[in-house]
Amino acid sequence: MRKAVGIQGLNRQAQNKQQFKKQGEQIVATQLQTIEQQMQVFKSKLEEFAIKYRDKINGNAEFRRQFQIMCTSIGVDPLASKKGFWGELLGVGDFYYELAVQIVEICLKTRNTNGGIIDIDQLCNHVQTIRHTIITIDDIERSVNHLKVLGNCFKITKIGTQKVVQSIPDELNDDHTLVLSFGQENLGQIRISQLQSKFNWSEQRIKTAIDYLLQKTILWIDTQNETEVIYWFPNFFSF
Repeated sequence: MRKAVGIQGLNRQAQNKQQFKKQGEQIVATQLQTIEQQMQVFKSKLEEFAIKYRDKINGNAEFRRQFQIMCTSIGVDPLASKKGFWGELLGVGDFYYELAVQIVEICLKTRNTNGGIIDIDQLCNHVQTIRHTIITIDDIERSVNHLKVLGNCFKITKIGTQKVVQSIPDELNDDHTLVLSFGQENLGQIRISQLQSKFNWSEQRIKTAIDYLLQKTILWIDTQNETEVIYWFPNFFSF
């Protein structure tokens, strides 16, 4: 008898667990449905807001940034495609799509002079000259981030204290980045003796880094100095 009672007790426990699990799933499903309904209402209101303030979104950089933050908070991405609701009704997708295309064009046109590394402020100024309107660093960063579909060719990185847009497919290693950072601090010019003093590297290590930067045209060589060869970073000085 005790054995039978034990089995019945186990069966009741199993049934209770099943009931609790079912009730828990129902509660979670109800909560998810409520959240989904709230998000749909929020998205609907956001769409109404975007239609009402379309011109301001496209014409006012700070207003556009705040609008983008609202979109991101609920998982809406107007930059993902120039098609669909945002592109066709608002033109927001078109704005960033066109901006991304212009960024690519500028990076390619200036690659021969800067080696594919352009200061983000310079890039922003170039774009503003083309578009005859105010473009913010935030606009540039958002557009560049969506160029990742092209691979590693376009990305934002930091050289010292300076943000740059890199448009070369190869990765810069730590030595390249340190040499670039020193060049930025040193008004765009470096010498082998300076790098030896700064980093305590061997001459071969320095030449390996320099040769790579020269090959990519990120660095220029100046042999006119009689005492020591000078190398220049065109991205870090004004002509």
